Amino acid sequence: MYPENILERLSITAGVQSEASPLRAPPDRTEIGLSWGRGIKQDTGGGSKVPTEVIDPNMSTGHPQIGHSQGRVVLINSHTIIRECLAQAMRSWTYEVETLPSVEGCVDLISRHTCDLIILWGGSHLDLAADLDFLRGACRSCPILVICDTVGAETVIKVLESGARGILPTSSKLDILNGVMSLIRSGGAYVPPDSMIEAYRAEPTVSVQPSIDLPFTPRQSAIIAAIRKGSPNKIIAYDLGMCESTVKVHIRSIMKKLKVRNRTELALKAMDLRI
Repeated sequence: MYPENILERLSITAGVQSEASPLRAPPDRTEIGLSWGRGIKQDTGGGSKVPTEVIDPNMSTGHPQIGHSQGRVVLINSHTIIRECLAQAMRSWTYEVETLPSVEGCVDLISRHTCDLIILWGGSHLDLAADLDFLRGACRSCPILVICDTVGAETVIKVLESGARGILPTSSKLDILNGVMSLIRSGGAYVPPDSMIEAYRAEPTVSVQPSIDLPFTPRQSAIIAAIRKGSPNKIIAYDLGMCESTVKVHIRSIMKKLKVRNRTELALKAMDLRI
């Protein structure tokens, strides 16, 4: 059973009416005129109605106008009703949409027509991986957006590693799908925020070892701090007011206590132990 969110307005886009809704009477001439950019104005003198121009609401909202295509999209979905409803919605966004039941016909279709975006409705993880491998080899130049039920962190990583430019859950709104399509066509990529939060929470935390109280003198502790900063023996001797040979003696003693062989290992071990 598919989530209702992504399909909730497809019935409106495709012209499907709910059984619970009352039958609507045929539109009068006024409604027909308004839908085509013309209205019917009542003559103030009591005569017949005369047509008059009205403002198209799309002109003021910045919506794409009829005749302007945002690009060609190939929609791959094995479920006919979902495929056709999604295609109807995308056409209302002024996309040219070609639909396919599987990836097999995609190569032939793209060879005959230009393609700006492939949308793959994923089934099981195994089918999705196989389909992405096929598309990556056959349609390498066209970006791919995957729509699937499960968009956990592991699934997102596998989809992106397979060459897709984005993944969208079936619970998304149609407006989100429209925006993601524009983003990917513009060269971007999309990952659901919930998946990133899940990946962040699943990342193992680095355990910090408690500091170990080793028998270092104040001078040796100062030398360790200087070595961690990368200071050479000559500078350490000058800063601490001692001979360079004395610094070397202290460093050999420190290495023996920490069981390290050189200054680099000393610095790393001291950092781990928070000395």
